[in-house]
Amino acid sequence: MKITIIIPVYNVEKYLEDAIESVLKQSYKNIEILLINDGSTDNSDKICRKYFAAYECISLYKQKNGGLSDARNTGIKKATGEYIIFLDSDDFWENTLLETVVTELQLNNTIDYLFFRHSEYYETTNNKIEKFLKLDSTIISRLTGLEILSYILDKEKNFPWYACLAVIRRDFIEKNNLLFEVGRSYEDVIWTPTIFMKVENVRFIDKALYVYRRDRDGQITSQFSYKNFRDSIFVADYWGRNVSYLIGFEKLQNQIMINVIARYYFAIWFSGFLKKRDRHMIWRDIAEHRHLLAFTNTPIQNATKVLLNCIGLPSTSYLFKLLIKTKHFIVKTR
Repeated sequence: MKITIIIPVYNVEKYLEDAIESVLKQSYKNIEILLINDGSTDNSDKICRKYFAAYECISLYKQKNGGLSDARNTGIKKATGEYIIFLDSDDFWENTLLETVVTELQLNNTIDYLFFRHSEYYETTNNKIEKFLKLDSTIISRLTGLEILSYILDKEKNFPWYACLAVIRRDFIEKNNLLFEVGRSYEDVIWTPTIFMKVENVRFIDKALYVYRRDRDGQITSQFSYKNFRDSIFVADYWGRNVSYLIGFEKLQNQIMINVIARYYFAIWFSGFLKKRDRHMIWRDIAEHRHLLAFTNTPIQNATKVLLNCIGLPSTSYLFKLLIKTKHFIVKTR
């Protein structure tokens, strides 16, 4: 079977070759690699053109910058393989990824969705940490979509929704029009649960095959922006508005909200790191979505809710900024 690897590319000249090479090193060779240059302004395009010229299995597409979701959608529309898999261009694969997943797919040619675990690579310390999941692959093989989703969230309340941790049958994506939400961060938190709501034949490989790069610049504020916080709230609100359609699955409704509500609290906890104008804008968004506080679940979320009611949002935000900076300093100086 032919596997399509979709690699969105945007200003990743430092890591792009590692990502592409990790695919080319795979023992399974019936592949196509789609490099989607999403308006890069560094040397990423030069690197893409070098590989495009050297390998017949590589295709290169260039477009104006539309974000990760837009680039992935372009790749989906251009794909010709029976299965699709995503690779972010600053990450890389273990050498056995394709061999492992294809072996499983060949055992059961009706599989629509096959997911696996990942490791996290910390560049500043050169450490790779394998991430485990309390999931039983045998149980998953006996369940279908919504049952699997409920099982996962029962075992892993903070399940990682990363789209890169799976291979998906292309005609399943096309049949269900499973494109990514363009212009939003955390698009995987919408896309992946939606797959489980529609899919029937799923398998899980209990191996860490994908490697995420973490802590590349060593700064705790690298992902702090008004857009990220706004989109984080959007994701929580999206599911707050849509879980009600899961009629007859009240337990699953609650499980999903327990998982995604952290996105709303993330915006509260880290809003103090924003510049003044952005900080006040996100505080407005947080206030407009106070109905999400009804899904509070963990002790830290409960404490945050109490603080909001007692000292207000600005003071709560500043308090968490102080706590986060203190914690980061302690960890850094150990």
